[in-house]
Amino acid sequence: MKRCLLMLIVLLAGVSAVAAQETAAPSPREIYTVLDYGDAALEPELWRMAAAEEAATYTSVLWRYRLDEEFLFFFLYLHFDGGATEEAVTTYFSGDNLKALLANYEPWRETATCTRGAVTVHEFVSKVGQERRILRYWVQTITPTRVLGVNAAVPEAKLDELNTYAEALFPGAASCEAAR
Repeated sequence: MKRCLLMLIVLLAGVSAVAAQETAAPSPREIYTVLDYGDAALEPELWRMAAAEEAATYTSVLWRYRLDEEFLFFFLYLHFDGGATEEAVTTYFSGDNLKALLANYEPWRETATCTRGAVTVHEFVSKVGQERRILRYWVQTITPTRVLGVNAAVPEAKLDELNTYAEALFPGAASCEAAR
């Protein structure tokens, strides 16, 4: 009887250890996925990650240009766990949501929207103080439940640099002009 009880305890301990390993196995954190998008095009000696956040409905990373802190890329990896349908994505990137996404750049005016392949580009101009800014927002469905939104804000004087980085991030869809 003692022997059976001992075997049962050993068996239960083994099952518990396996179950604990399975539940403790790290799942890939989406912050690394989002960081990889920036790492692919933004040189570490010129760009710094200024903020990052993981939430239930999104993961985000903010990159700032070391030579001009007003030049930035904001990566927003949206979690559409119910499905990233075309309607859901279009709704998210319009109306009040778009106003909220661009709230730091009031007043802004949309100057162009185009779609090139799987990427939709929204272009805006804004004036913050005396400085005119160029804003671009790229939207791309990555998986059936994940959508990447990338917002760039740059002083107008750095437009050429924006175009260079935008082409590295979204080849062939850097801007609506490039998409023609």
